[in-house]
Amino acid sequence: MDRRSHYLLSYVTGYLIGSIIGLKYLQISVKMEALKGITLPPGFGFHPTDVELVFYYLKRKNMGLKADLDVIPELEIYKFEPWDLPACCHIPTQDSKWHFFTSRDRKYPNGLRSNRATAAGYWKSTGKDRNIRSQNQVIGTKKTLVFHEGRPPYGKRTDWIMHEYDAVEKENTAHGMKGTYVLCRVTKEMVFPSREMLRLHRLKVLRVYNKL
Repeated sequence: MDRRSHYLLSYVTGYLIGSIIGLKYLQISVKMEALKGITLPPGFGFHPTDVELVFYYLKRKNMGLKADLDVIPELEIYKFEPWDLPACCHIPTQDSKWHFFTSRDRKYPNGLRSNRATAAGYWKSTGKDRNIRSQNQVIGTKKTLVFHEGRPPYGKRTDWIMHEYDAVEKENTAHGMKGTYVLCRVTKEMVFPSREMLRLHRLKVLRVYNKL
């Protein structure tokens, strides 16, 4: 293969790869063990809404009630790095979302701040907490956190995102009290090359090709 053919092949390959990666609906199939030995039917998925996560799963967990299926495991989530969490999930998923119950781990014995540090980094809160409403009543809150490798204030931001759901128990709303457990949804953002990056890559390859 001569040099012109080599660079032409490089251009075509780069274009195809960039187009595939840039597809909006790209999904990574995550193969996991079946739900504790239960054979899942074809097409089975777990796609709960925020209200369902708080009202059905988290509230029942804090009340000591069991769900029909044990689809959300209980885990000391901050003892794991985010990239190790998918293997701890009970249910297979194709949308890169993993759910866990975790107990509150206070940073200080008598304080209210949660300890969200792991061995390799820490989860940092970003933005304001969002209220979750059902029938015009606040039933919980949703906090967004981003995992940073290292230690503050020099941590390096990663693509791992966590939504932490907190339920406000009806009988305790007057005192602003919340339950023993929180529910965490962990996801990994897909980083796609922008159209401008792909365009610059193609121009660079063409310039090299035209010089041959």
